[in-house]
Amino acid sequence: MKKRLICFLMIGAVVLGLCSCQNQQKEEVAQVDLLEENFEQTAEVPQQSASLPVFDEENDPQAVEYLKMQYQVQEDEDIDSIVKRMWYLGNFIYFADEETFAESVPQKGMQNAPEHSRYVDFENLTAHLYTEKGKEQLLSAMVGGGKYIEQQDGEYYHLGAWRTEPPYHLWMSGYQTVKSSEGQIKVQVDYQEKDLQNNVTSEGSVMMTLVNHDGIWLIDDYQSPTACYPSEVEFDLPVNPEHHDQKVVEYLKMQYQPQEEEDVDSIVERMWYLGNYIYLAGEITFCVPVPQEEAPREVYSCCFVDFEELTEHLYTENGKEQLLRAIVGGGSYIQEKDGKYYHLGDWRTEPAHYSWMSGYQTLDSKEDWLKVEVTYDEQDFQGNILDTKSVPMTLIRQNGIWLIEDYISPTDQYFLTKQLEEGTFRQPE
Repeated sequence: MKKRLICFLMIGAVVLGLCSCQNQQKEEVAQVDLLEENFEQTAEVPQQSASLPVFDEENDPQAVEYLKMQYQVQEDEDIDSIVKRMWYLGNFIYFADEETFAESVPQKGMQNAPEHSRYVDFENLTAHLYTEKGKEQLLSAMVGGGKYIEQQDGEYYHLGAWRTEPPYHLWMSGYQTVKSSEGQIKVQVDYQEKDLQNNVTSEGSVMMTLVNHDGIWLIDDYQSPTACYPSEVEFDLPVNPEHHDQKVVEYLKMQYQPQEEEDVDSIVERMWYLGNYIYLAGEITFCVPVPQEEAPREVYSCCFVDFEELTEHLYTENGKEQLLRAIVGGGSYIQEKDGKYYHLGDWRTEPAHYSWMSGYQTLDSKEDWLKVEVTYDEQDFQGNILDTKSVPMTLIRQNGIWLIEDYISPTDQYFLTKQLEEGTFRQPE
């Protein structure tokens, strides 16, 4: 009986041991399953979000969404999506009001400003947006007479909201592809500047070059429309170093050296753009604003940086004379005082004909002489086409440089005024 009891106890111990072992194995399996489940759930969450150099994701959700895309390869992405994203990010970083990439902080003895914005992680941000060249351009940008970004005690800051720049990241209206390959995209981006009521006040364009690095598109060359960059100032151009249209600067540079094997399309487009941009009242690329007491009259608030230098590289003598006698708004468009030249300020803003060219027809062409009829689409402030017209333009090549020999701006009222004075004006039928 005693032996039988001992036997039963031994059997029970074995059974309990087996059950305990099985339970332990089940627990271990359950722990493994739980670890695998947690791993799978963790894998589903983008790891880069935790390290995004963002201060406030709610400040501009679109900027945050675009930035997330810069942390992973975008498969089969079309060029439209690439250009829109990089334009948005590349301009948003210049938007002084932003508190997405940076946090507003009190002034720290930098520029004379009530506040600056401190980047959360400037190096992380720029590493996912710019090449080294692009980053250097950003760091060299001058806004409002001073550097837009400064470094102090290992931290990076940009100008605060007191220097609010226009929201160019919202103003893209289109683009043209200049060059496209597997590793590089170069585009000319068009934008429309708007007032506080969202009315279009002017139009412009700027070049942007993107480079693909390990599957991620980065900004390699882009200069903000409202910033000044040392590289431009080094080139002694008769332009305003503080504010200029980048496309005008690029075209004007081409007027300083012969363009080898340039086709007619490029010549006509450049000379039309420059020849009409100079008539844009209130422009401050060729001019700088001046106080009323300095101007010939109150309305002539823009003084050419160097009128003689500019016209020497754009016009023949005949073309220059046509420009000087131009009449806009019932009076001379350009006036001279004490050896300086001034043009009408933005109170007489003229249509943006420089950006309205839609085509051209070659009327006559020789080796150093070109006559064309340029077609343009007149547009309203919303970009709607109101009418399509054409105007002749004659170009002459001197010392390898194409110059405007004969061109009357569509808004130049010289001949109309002369016909009215002579009584020879006839109303169109």
